[in-house]
Amino acid sequence: MHGHWLVYSYGDEGFSRWASPKLASVLMSPVNGLLPHAPAFFLLLPALVYLFFTEKRLALLLLFVFAVTIYSCAAWHAWHFGCSYGMRPLVQYTPLLAITLWRLFSWLQERQKAVWHGAVPLLVLAFFVNYRVMLQYEGCRPEHEWDWRPYERDMIEAFFGASVCVLPETASDIEATA
Repeated sequence: MHGHWLVYSYGDEGFSRWASPKLASVLMSPVNGLLPHAPAFFLLLPALVYLFFTEKRLALLLLFVFAVTIYSCAAWHAWHFGCSYGMRPLVQYTPLLAITLWRLFSWLQERQKAVWHGAVPLLVLAFFVNYRVMLQYEGCRPEHEWDWRPYERDMIEAFFGASVCVLPETASDIEATA
């Protein structure tokens, strides 16, 4: 790094998937996809649609920011970004999501009270379940990017708790327990 004004610190890593980005994996994969691990992002599209009718320029700007960011993540050589819970590079964009959701929720609260009162318990439940699933997450998942079994197990354990199965180690342990 010494003697150079610009240094590329990632070595051989980079955006090697510009022509074939892993958009579906970034959005929906159970390994580290955005939507299964951050369900609040399901509300981004309806919030942007509402915002488009009220503040078109802001909606277009936010749509552009999210589209470029998601495309960039999908073009990165390791779309899952290693051993993390969810799409780690989008964490710093959640305040932008919060702004759009705040606008949508304030409109619902003022003009669509029945929808708002029905949506609040569902949102609280979804966020609670997501929090509980996050607590069950064990780290790296070497499975195939579309293997839903570990995610399903985490969902079940989020509701019913972790199951512990202790197996006897030797034949004498089996005889002792019989």
